[in-house]
Amino acid sequence: MSSTLVPSTAAVRQRFLPSLVLWLALPMAVLVPLWVVAGRWLFGIGGQMVLWLGISLGPALLVLLLLTGIKLAEAARRGVLLPVRSVVAPALAWLAAIAFGFTVPDFGGGAGDGTSVMSLLAGPSALGMSTALCNPCGIIAVALTIASTVFAFRAAAAGRKVADPAPGQ
Repeated sequence: MSSTLVPSTAAVRQRFLPSLVLWLALPMAVLVPLWVVAGRWLFGIGGQMVLWLGISLGPALLVLLLLTGIKLAEAARRGVLLPVRSVVAPALAWLAAIAFGFTVPDFGGGAGDGTSVMSLLAGPSALGMSTALCNPCGIIAVALTIASTVFAFRAAAAGRKVADPAPGQ
């Protein structure tokens, strides 16, 4: 077969990640903020942090991740080649926010007062490490979410168009 008919392994890999991120963008835009806000309830340790995260970080993540998903879908629908950063940034933002949800301790009267999901699963001795990790994970999640929104808007506005195949291909 000619090389024009069979895509290279690198080309297939390039198409897989953008497709996966596009497919997951809108569901993750809802699931990630839900996990950050109320994921501890699944483990029976919900407290006042659910309220505080529900009126602060949760809505911000929801809006920014929804905008990211919408703009990436718009760019893909128009045939724009998505830059690597506009595909990788949302995926890393999801991972950082999920890590934040695992490590943030809940305080203020819940069943697991002063416990995080990480310390619940790894034992009480992990609470110190969990508390130390939650702030960096949260900051990284917010920074990557903002960056992914900016990258998505830029990709939708000024991205390169996919080259039309030559006649006969």
